[in-house]
Amino acid sequence: MNITKYKSAKEEKEIFFGKASIIDKFVVGNADEYFYQYLGKNSCFAFTELVHKDDLQSFLDAVEKLEKGTQSIIARVKCYSGRYRCLCMTLAYNGRIIDGYKSFDINFSDTISIQENYIKYLRLTNKYRKLISLITTLYFEYDFGTNQLIIYKYNNAKCILVFNSNLDSLREEVISSDNLPSSVKKQFEVFYDNMRKGTDQFEANISAEIFQIAKEGIFLKLKSTVIFREDSKEMVVGVMKPSEDLDKEVYYLSEAARDVGTGLLNKRAISEYAIEKINNSDKCLYLIMVDVDDFKKINDTYGHMFGDEVLTKVSEIIISVLASRGTVGRFGGDEFLVLIEDVSGESDLRRILKTINKHIQWECGNAFDNFKVTTSMGIAKFPVDGSTYEELFDKADKSLYIAKAKGKNRYIIYDKLKHGTVETNTYNSNSIGINDILNNENRAATISNIILNLFAKGIDAIIPSIAVIQEYFDVDGITVYVGDILNRTYYIGEYVEPIEQFHLFENENYRKLFNANNVYVETNIHRIERDYAEIYEAYMKQGIAEFIQCVTYFKDSPQVVVSFDVFNRPRKWSDKDIDFLTILGKLVGDVVIKNILNK
Repeated sequence: MNITKYKSAKEEKEIFFGKASIIDKFVVGNADEYFYQYLGKNSCFAFTELVHKDDLQSFLDAVEKLEKGTQSIIARVKCYSGRYRCLCMTLAYNGRIIDGYKSFDINFSDTISIQENYIKYLRLTNKYRKLISLITTLYFEYDFGTNQLIIYKYNNAKCILVFNSNLDSLREEVISSDNLPSSVKKQFEVFYDNMRKGTDQFEANISAEIFQIAKEGIFLKLKSTVIFREDSKEMVVGVMKPSEDLDKEVYYLSEAARDVGTGLLNKRAISEYAIEKINNSDKCLYLIMVDVDDFKKINDTYGHMFGDEVLTKVSEIIISVLASRGTVGRFGGDEFLVLIEDVSGESDLRRILKTINKHIQWECGNAFDNFKVTTSMGIAKFPVDGSTYEELFDKADKSLYIAKAKGKNRYIIYDKLKHGTVETNTYNSNSIGINDILNNENRAATISNIILNLFAKGIDAIIPSIAVIQEYFDVDGITVYVGDILNRTYYIGEYVEPIEQFHLFENENYRKLFNANNVYVETNIHRIERDYAEIYEAYMKQGIAEFIQCVTYFKDSPQVVVSFDVFNRPRKWSDKDIDFLTILGKLVGDVVIKNILNK
């Protein structure tokens, strides 16, 4: 349904949300100011008379299903001007029975207005976060519902948690402490009482030592106010102004902790912040090294001022995508260090990294013709990959090295089974599971040996050769299909349901996927699901997620197909990877034709 015509007219007030309690005969028994503002004089009508006739049955059906739980619907509802507007409504029983009728609440939001104003308020929020980041002030909030007290600071619009504790638990610690003087304990008792009571405009001085922010002798001047929700106190919020000496105690909270070029935390600050979080965390964290690919070339080609603009844009994108889920700092030159603290798992992490990469390429790609900016990333996970900052940093750094060596523009999440053991503060190339792939000279030498063996030994060298290719090019399986019906003749790897005859090549649409060099590179098997369902199903049965295929013709007929396959994981192909595997695939095809088919 096109709902454009239900957009509020220019002369109408924009009301984004509201709440009402419905009683018998669908009369509005009570509502907040916003709901009455939306209905205007129409609030005297039964709510069913205000719902558009074409949406009324959906509304009544939702009411009937309230016994099963909260219901959500979208319906057109008449507003104060007599026009209909499209509302998203949530219906739920409120626990009250009035004159024998189970009353229920309606919470609504004006669908179009919410959509249009979301970006507006998001930008305002970011603006105010940026502004308060400029002030050396701590912020705190006490939640009446959870009894939780948290203290935080903003840096580059990112909320940095400084202290988090249950207020009653903190009180017990303070009372039982032998290190705190009685005067400090009395200060805390005053603070505690006013937090629990929700005293508005409360002001006091309190020792920073209580909150483990600084050592003895440093005080915080605080001022608070109360936030209400539906006529009840929801939380106390306030500011804590530390003495100047506090900066000396926590460096990453100080003004000196900011990188001049990007405004991010500098190397010392992000390192100290990461160390503190790792040492005091009981949840999963990800430490990420980010490097701008070929940054020296960008500087040399377009100038250092433009290079600085690229770094600024990259830092802004990382901050924007991370939002409150992590902290980023400039580690040096074209490198950034990121600590992600709030993701539910690796799938969320991969989505974040993909978004960062895509945003950087999109935002930086229109500066010049044929210009693009890409990044490589190495990631280590706490506590799986290490329990200290040093252990995690070394694994993230080596993962970054692998990402760069495999063609750049990708991320590598450290995996001990794939990448081997990494010794802290040392480097042994033999400990990396991809062996000599990190060394282009060794790779070239290996390829030369494969070519020489194939020429010298013919088909007898195919199996040993594809075994070496499998290891050096990080592929999970290789299959060589031979003959008029393309039989599965040579292969390596653990295929689940292998294709015994490559009948897919009989499909004219499939042949169109190969380029002029008779090579087909597929980096996302799901892209062919809609247009080539049969082909997609065949690959899914084998667990193949990506592949490079090379076909060799003999007497105008496809006689050899070499398929380099990756199973159930992402694997980005560099241009060099594709070029090398194309050469090797064509060579294998030529050897088969020369030694088998041309006799």
